[in-house]
Amino acid sequence: MNPRRKIRSAAKVAPIPFVEDKASVSSGSSSMLFWLLLALLCLGGYLYYEYAQERNMEARCEQRKRVQENKQIREANQNNAQQRREKEKQRALEIEQKRREYDEIAAREAKEREVLLAAEELNQLREMADREEMLNPYRDEEPESLPEESSRPVKNAVVSALEQYDVFNAKPKENAEYYIYLCSAGWCGKCVAELKSTVAREYGKISKTPNVELILISYDRSLEEARALPQKCKLTCPTLWVEDVRKKVFQRLPGFADMGNAVPLAFIVDKDGLVIIHGHGSLLNDWKQIVDDVEKLSRQ
Repeated sequence: MNPRRKIRSAAKVAPIPFVEDKASVSSGSSSMLFWLLLALLCLGGYLYYEYAQERNMEARCEQRKRVQENKQIREANQNNAQQRREKEKQRALEIEQKRREYDEIAAREAKEREVLLAAEELNQLREMADREEMLNPYRDEEPESLPEESSRPVKNAVVSALEQYDVFNAKPKENAEYYIYLCSAGWCGKCVAELKSTVAREYGKISKTPNVELILISYDRSLEEARALPQKCKLTCPTLWVEDVRKKVFQRLPGFADMGNAVPLAFIVDKDGLVIIHGHGSLLNDWKQIVDDVEKLSRQ
């Protein structure tokens, strides 16, 4: 035998039989399963975290959207409320303007009615005078002349009545055809304002008109206040205290009606005390037009 072959055959070693370790196999499987479960848990946690972040972002976006919508709704409500207030204010102004227009129309119609009634009363008096003249059989005869020493100018009814009262500040015109009674008081703010503006302005015209006279009737609480009223308002018209008028039970001022403390109040009467018009003290603005209208009607 070849020595080399002997050596090879001697070097051959029988293979060691492989015995499978069941314990090592089971431990390896458990380790792989553990890591697999751990990986799945991590993956699930990561996916849940991403899902939660996305949901939170959507919730925040939705919340911001609701906040923006609420803000827009509040702004719209504020704008609507402001527009509604402006409309209500405009409506109130329109109503007030309409009321003033209606009051002016009513006052103007009342003045026209009073002038017409006064004219009608004057016409009735004129017709009565005409009938009396027609019935008088001695109308064509001239009356006997009185002696010169006893002939005195006959005073009209208003001047005759004013002689009973304590008229101060000035003497009334005896030849006036129309008298304006102005009821006013120093404790009335509107009266004082009207005395210093309208009355002061119109009295300059009245004093220059020979057939018209202004009589100031003071409703102040004392005679001293009544005497101070025309001086305070720089008026030189005849003035008397209303309490002096109220003391006269039987002989009153012709055409004057005591309305209590309803001042300012004005009466326009003729020399016989026939009331032409009466109303608020502001009718002094139209005294000339009223007197002119009555004059025109009396001449017709």
